[in-house]
Amino acid sequence: AMKALFDEFETVPEWVQPELVEQGAEIWRRWGTMLFSFAGAETLEIYTESAVATPLSLAGGYAGDNALRRFLETSRFWIDVSEPGALLAPGSRGRATALKVRIMHVSVRARVAGHPEWDAAKWGLPISQTYMLLTLIAGSVTPGLALWTLGYHTTPREIRALIHFQKYMGYLLGVRATWYPETIGDSVRTLLTTVVSRSYDSGEYGKELIESYPQAFAPREGQRGLALLRAKYNFRI
Repeated sequence: AMKALFDEFETVPEWVQPELVEQGAEIWRRWGTMLFSFAGAETLEIYTESAVATPLSLAGGYAGDNALRRFLETSRFWIDVSEPGALLAPGSRGRATALKVRIMHVSVRARVAGHPEWDAAKWGLPISQTYMLLTLIAGSVTPGLALWTLGYHTTPREIRALIHFQKYMGYLLGVRATWYPETIGDSVRTLLTTVVSRSYDSGEYGKELIESYPQAFAPREGQRGLALLRAKYNFRI
């Protein structure tokens, strides 16, 4: 299985257009840390679904005092995969980080699937293809459109480059391209399909994850001076 994984990981599919991958990464860098703030808050919207919240809660580390650490780890991932040449250069930190995340998903998926609280008949596999696909859309079309309200103007051509960038990043993470939307319109329709199928059934798991996230940025006891000002600023952002 490991050999098959590396064979697939090291094979660049014929559909990959390197110039679009690099352009998408450049747009992520242009958005800067606002991408982190937007994507972090955007994640809370889907924590209302048991199929998402339950694996995160059972795996641990996403709530309470660990919420900020996990957010910073995710931000580190976003930085690694968007550096120039990060996804295409053999041996790059971006590719290494992507492979680490992919293997971590395998471990978490196996552990949660065997947990007595996991309802496979209702939710399918933990960290499913569907929710990984939605994560890719949440890193391309969603911020590309929504960040206009904050003054980050992304053109339709750039959003299409982001879609391709996310498609290849998803390939490295194990997302199958079978149902991957190729256009802005298809991406929006996929999001709308998700909206109308929401169940809002995550209960206490979802509440724990959602409430822990903003609280993780709150000023902490003992902070003074610039550290305190920075914490107050980040908490309000």
